[in-house]
Amino acid sequence: MRLQRLAILVASFAAAVRAQEEYDDCYDEPDNDPNDTQAACQDLLAALPDQVAFPSNSSVQQSSNLTNLYATTTSTYWDLANTLDVPACIVFPSSAEDVSTTVNILQDYDEVKFNLKSGGHNFNRGFSSTDGGVLISFRPYMQDTVLSDDASTASVGPGARWSEAMPVAQARDRCLVGGRAADVGVGGYVILGGISYLSGQYGFSSDNVVNFQVVLADGSIVDANKTSHPELYFALRGGASNFAIVTRYTLLTHPIGSVWAGSRIYSSDKTPQLTSALTNFIANSDNSTKQAAMIPTVIWVGGSSTYIWSMFLFWDGPSPPSDVFAEFLAIDALSDSTKVQSYPEALNGANAASIGGRTTDRVNPLANLPHDNMTEFLQWHIAQLDQAPWLNNTEAGFVLANLALQPINVELQRSNGVGVPGALHVDPAGGDKMWIEYSLAWRNSSWDDRMVADLAKLVDEGQQYQ
Repeated sequence: MRLQRLAILVASFAAAVRAQEEYDDCYDEPDNDPNDTQAACQDLLAALPDQVAFPSNSSVQQSSNLTNLYATTTSTYWDLANTLDVPACIVFPSSAEDVSTTVNILQDYDEVKFNLKSGGHNFNRGFSSTDGGVLISFRPYMQDTVLSDDASTASVGPGARWSEAMPVAQARDRCLVGGRAADVGVGGYVILGGISYLSGQYGFSSDNVVNFQVVLADGSIVDANKTSHPELYFALRGGASNFAIVTRYTLLTHPIGSVWAGSRIYSSDKTPQLTSALTNFIANSDNSTKQAAMIPTVIWVGGSSTYIWSMFLFWDGPSPPSDVFAEFLAIDALSDSTKVQSYPEALNGANAASIGGRTTDRVNPLANLPHDNMTEFLQWHIAQLDQAPWLNNTEAGFVLANLALQPINVELQRSNGVGVPGALHVDPAGGDKMWIEYSLAWRNSSWDDRMVADLAKLVDEGQQYQ
């Protein structure tokens, strides 16, 4: 990944999704000069001793701690395809100054590729890994969270996971507009936008960034906010890491108490009722339901004969009004884990740890159609996936398929914690929406191209249907 000065502002979520899809379709890192890379690694080692690690088969002498850090960093990814990438060396910065030093050294090596890793949860190979290049890992030395004296903001390191940041805020009865699964990393999540259970009240996670501390391409350390480098501030709020390396996030906190949350599991024969309830939930959302959120997910598991529904329901408060989730609660469930709990506990309940496979993912932003049209579309789309040729394919090593149906209602689109738009700005004038996220996981690498192509075809069919 090459840093560049801010030149183009990212203003379209769909464009960002397409760019990720194209990268995922054809993973091809740029050429890398191995001699220059080794020279760069040696320069980095000289400048940052005890913070640069090499592969275990390297001739470089290093401590067992660095050997272990290298192994842990290269083996912990959501998509295990990233573990095939072997960095020439990994830098473990502990401050913005360390990142600046790293950037300044890499400026002298035009042919050396490098990349950044926060939580490693991005499903695209090469987005937080590098094969033969230099990897900058923000874990374990830049993952702390510090609240301001009045607890109105939190300063969070880019290597933190929400499981680490949320409890710090919770200790002061505050919360962060962050990931819906505790193990997701803060860094990539925030700069790509980030949907939260609290988004109905406060917008996307990127709508709650007060300040970015960043390192620019020339190694300088600056703050990006409403008044300092405002164009960069705009771009980083949804535009990913194309403009600077973020070394610190200052995030708004919000009051929080007990929440009502948990999963209800339904059998596949409840699909007509569930799609109807979901369509009504989006259409009937208004200011009185801003505290409500959900993740309706259709799940196919390898070895199973059919799919199930997992409906994670959330209400910011100990007891939702009786009518908010009434349609869902009236449908007989196979199991129900909803209960009153703390916000961090709710995130742990919806965790999304690696499922041990190779993955691909797509997002399809759609308008919420009138009730009958939308339910017909959703049932048709689920049936299409239910007939996919790779379901229970032993040769592919099929593991899991998810179809997450994410409501993006007008109230969510209007909400914004800091009050100014960022690059991920969804115009509420376009009405209610549903973002469908498709995820596949499998084990056989020879099926990589087939799985990616088949999923892309399914997404295209859904767009054409609408």
